[in-house]
Amino acid sequence: MAPSRRGSTSRPTGTDGTDHQFRMVTEERYKLIASAKAILKKLFLFQGLFLLMRGILTMMNQDEDGPPLPRVTSNLTLVGGVALLAGTVGLQYSSAPILRIYLVLSLASLWATIANSLESPYALKIKDALGGSKFDLDPAVNALADPAAVLDICGIFVLSLAVYTTVNLVYALRAGRKKTAQTAVKSKKGE
Repeated sequence: MAPSRRGSTSRPTGTDGTDHQFRMVTEERYKLIASAKAILKKLFLFQGLFLLMRGILTMMNQDEDGPPLPRVTSNLTLVGGVALLAGTVGLQYSSAPILRIYLVLSLASLWATIANSLESPYALKIKDALGGSKFDLDPAVNALADPAAVLDICGIFVLSLAVYTTVNLVYALRAGRKKTAQTAVKSKKGE
């Protein structure tokens, strides 16, 4: 072993980069899992921001003397928060069962967001603008410029991406565990 340029530390032979042909190739499934985890971490951040903004917007629109908060809106925030917590824990430990819980709660949150947005004031403005005898897009476009509309559209998009990515991640985790179990059975039969 020749000494390195840095002094006393030396590198063993065979690690100078010429042995790349003989190194193991990472299985495609592990690349998929790493990619899905990275995407989900970013989506969890956006999902948390969506929930925070939804809560702030709901509280700002709430009058002290007005009617109480709609149950759908308050439950949406609660279910979304629990889903986000379950997703974070499931992602941390690569736990498919916990990620399935996240998946179910996120779907419920997604459906509640869609139901809430269809009954919102901006949706009613859009229906009135497009459903009249005169077809005019200006009121519909103005209704979509409402901050609640933009927030709901972004939230539905982020939740849909998170659900899709989680399904792929759970499938990849399940496929790996299934393959490991099959390998263990084969090794027992070989004994």
